[in-house]
Amino acid sequence: MSKTVLVTGGTGRLGSLVVPRLRAAGLTVRVLSRRPGADARGDLATGEGLPVATRGADVILHCATAPKGDPTATANLLSAVPGRPHVVYVSVVGIDAMPAWGYTAGKLRCESLIAESGLPYTVLRAAQFYEYLLAPMRRMARWPLIPVPAGFHVQPVDATEVADRLVELVLSPVPGRAPDLVGPAPLTWAGMQRDYLRATSRHRRVLPLRIPGTAKVRAGGLLPKEPYATGAITWADYLGRVGTERPRRS
Repeated sequence: MSKTVLVTGGTGRLGSLVVPRLRAAGLTVRVLSRRPGADARGDLATGEGLPVATRGADVILHCATAPKGDPTATANLLSAVPGRPHVVYVSVVGIDAMPAWGYTAGKLRCESLIAESGLPYTVLRAAQFYEYLLAPMRRMARWPLIPVPAGFHVQPVDATEVADRLVELVLSPVPGRAPDLVGPAPLTWAGMQRDYLRATSRHRRVLPLRIPGTAKVRAGGLLPKEPYATGAITWADYLGRVGTERPRRS
């Protein structure tokens, strides 16, 4: 019998990749949305509609996230769930090292809420997506001098590989914490910015600057710890796939 999967954040960057993959795997998928006419209508911020929206779900894939309010949204979701669906949650690699940052503190709190809920669960921590890093690099490439965080060590990953892994975890859940998922190689912000400039034939100076509050990042706090899995798509592969706009005139 096919599983029914409720996806939060199903229209977002990650969710929009996961939903068609789940359906291609033969699963029944409902996407949670506040919009009228949604196949699962509910509001994570207020909890309105969630008891009905979550009814009958065998798995809840919790991809929804925002700069603020994640713990409230997660608490509302968990308190509304009838039965004992398996909760699969997407978190971020290295957040233990960054508890003072608002977003990562929220992610840590969500992990705790899910672990304490009594429901079967899987937490997948994924590294930063190439897409998220590319957006500011594109904007900064307009400047003749580009300041970047010095020693900003990350091991970013392609979002499609995260989506593929989430489908695997829905089909064959790993209890508790799954191995982190990162890209094939550690990189720095400065190096990635220079790669992008070369790919777009821009001639700019990249200026690494020490940013207050990033000492733990410079020490490798956002890099994965064992056990972890690596994707195969490199930063260069990603740049080649998404294409690059023509360089602006200097």
